[in-house]
Amino acid sequence: MSYVNMETSRKYRLRFHISHPELSSEYLTEMIGLTTAIERSVGMPRTTKSGKYLGGLYGRTDVSFNISDGVVNHDEKALPIFINDALKNLPLTKIKEITNSSGLCFFSVGVYSNGNMLCDFEASLLSELAKFGIGLKLDFYGGSD
Repeated sequence: MSYVNMETSRKYRLRFHISHPELSSEYLTEMIGLTTAIERSVGMPRTTKSGKYLGGLYGRTDVSFNISDGVVNHDEKALPIFINDALKNLPLTKIKEITNSSGLCFFSVGVYSNGNMLCDFEASLLSELAKFGIGLKLDFYGGSD
């Protein structure tokens, strides 16, 4: 008789993303003060990660900041707690200025789970995000990271 390993992976990666029609990635990076994962500015040539020209120009600035240092185990630190802690470390007044000037800000969560992963986003956390115009995007990959 053989047994199947039913160990479940419940992991995620957390980033904070800003998109803006006018502000440069350099300005936003300096304003937020975190390590960037993705950085491109409005009006710059569209390129691949390796630098190959894709044609055209970026229509918006997009910057993603690493919040988690790699992939986090949900059983060690629940995602809603991590988001709440990260929110406390962001320059919220500046983020409100970004969202008030046609910018978009959101936490981007890559979820790597091959089983049930309950995340309870309480109203108080969602209200705090909404107060500063911050959204929440979940991207489910399943399985391993």
